[in-house]
Amino acid sequence: MGNPFRIIGHAVSTYGRNLRNAPKAQYMTRTAAESVIPDMTTLPPPAYHPSRGMDSFDSRPSSAGSIDDIAIEKERLKTAAALAADPPPSFVKTKKKKGAFDVVVNAAGSRWTFLVTIMLLVVWAVLGAVYGPTDIWQVILQDVSSIQCYISATLLMRQQQNSTRALLDTICGMLSRSQGNEQLLKKLSEKQLLTLKQSRRAMRTDLTNALDLKEGMFGRISNAVSRFLGSLSALLIYWTGILVWVFFGIPLLFSDTWQLYVNTATALELTFTTMFLQNVRRQHEQYLDKCLESIDILDRELEMDLRRMTRDMRPNPVVESQPLHLNRTEKAIDFWAFIVGGSVGVFLSCMVGIAWLSVGDYMEFNDNWWLIIGTYTGLMGFIDGFVLRNVHHRETIMADKHFAMLVEQDFRLFTMLDIPFPDDNRLAENKKVPLSSKISRWIGHICEVPAASTASVIIVVALLAAASAMQWTVTGQLLCNTPTMIVEGFLLLMLIEGHNSAEGKRRTQYTDILERRLILERRLAAWDDKWELDLDIDDTSMTDVLSMSEKFI
Repeated sequence: MGNPFRIIGHAVSTYGRNLRNAPKAQYMTRTAAESVIPDMTTLPPPAYHPSRGMDSFDSRPSSAGSIDDIAIEKERLKTAAALAADPPPSFVKTKKKKGAFDVVVNAAGSRWTFLVTIMLLVVWAVLGAVYGPTDIWQVILQDVSSIQCYISATLLMRQQQNSTRALLDTICGMLSRSQGNEQLLKKLSEKQLLTLKQSRRAMRTDLTNALDLKEGMFGRISNAVSRFLGSLSALLIYWTGILVWVFFGIPLLFSDTWQLYVNTATALELTFTTMFLQNVRRQHEQYLDKCLESIDILDRELEMDLRRMTRDMRPNPVVESQPLHLNRTEKAIDFWAFIVGGSVGVFLSCMVGIAWLSVGDYMEFNDNWWLIIGTYTGLMGFIDGFVLRNVHHRETIMADKHFAMLVEQDFRLFTMLDIPFPDDNRLAENKKVPLSSKISRWIGHICEVPAASTASVIIVVALLAAASAMQWTVTGQLLCNTPTMIVEGFLLLMLIEGHNSAEGKRRTQYTDILERRLILERRLAAWDDKWELDLDIDDTSMTDVLSMSEKFI
């Protein structure tokens, strides 16, 4: 076992280095698509059977410019012999094991975690109905909700970062395979390219509906709720409720109880939306992962056909992601996101919780003690809400940039095969959004600019100064709690709106990728008619072919 001080020092040094590189390190990935190497099982079946004699060649249709069966059989056996003698490396990319923190993130987004949360909220509501809506009943929900939302902000940040890295890795993998296919296409002869260009195979139908996966009842309900929460109607209902609460302050003389009412309502909304957002994100990621399986099947088949035609076994090129250029404010936001969404954020959260519990006895567990944790988590959650929205916006732009790179790369393949590039009409149709959605997105854009995150920090400092001037009385703490919780609840609705917009765009982009792969597969399907391709093979006697057949069959 090593020196513990050296281990701790190394860990701190590593974290400091990662923190300095956080703006780029969070979005950097280097990927080489797993090379699909043909072997004996993937090569076409032999055309000649020695046991049947000289008349045993399989009958094949002839066409203009075709080559004889013996040459085809010879080429197949030569490739098989080379592979058997010296198998090429598989270049399999090993998956990185998930850490304990990522396991917790996945568990927090599960269906059962969300359902348990709903059940606990129902129990809390029933207790209030039975024993009356006392101040303690409200404060308990507010404190528990504040702690839960503070933890959820960390989990949402981590979930968002993991999702973006996985998406960039996927796109770079598709870019790697597409670039590799371009290299293989360049090695084809003019006659081979002409044959592929003249292919009129029907488009396969087994994968055309890959993106029309049926979702269960829970998934359909979640999608409907997600669309509503991210709509302008939800925002209007939310702010109408806030205005009603403001007017009720007149008869209640704007008392502490009046402030507790809105804190309780927003705490309820915050708990539901944070847990719901984690769940719906995970559902949509799982859905898109299933869609990618069909795209991956086609990608592998395209590469396999090209490798068979060219006998080129070089691995696919390595592709690096291209992070966006960040200004100083955006870098500072990413530093914050890196801390909050990492193990240090979890550690700090635990330390704050321990400190709060340790002073409970000293403060005799009075109202101020109960409000302290809510004040802290409310202020931090207020900043986290703006940071989450800003980071999500930039991650969406970065993903769109890499999708555009994939479109350009695929366009080169279509040009080489003389195939008309499919029009991207679906994204144009999606741009025709109703006025309510435009207003909702415009509001979301205001919340996602870097200046909004900067303003949130300034507001928190001002609230802390005001509470200090009031000697941290109950009213002073509620002053920190109430406005920040209201805005945080609004920001979560905006975050759901941003997720809905990005997720809808991803489905459209995946549909376009699948369509392009189906068109390419339709042309390259001519490889199944190997006798139509002009393979450059040296003459070999029939005796050599027979001896090789007897060896490998």
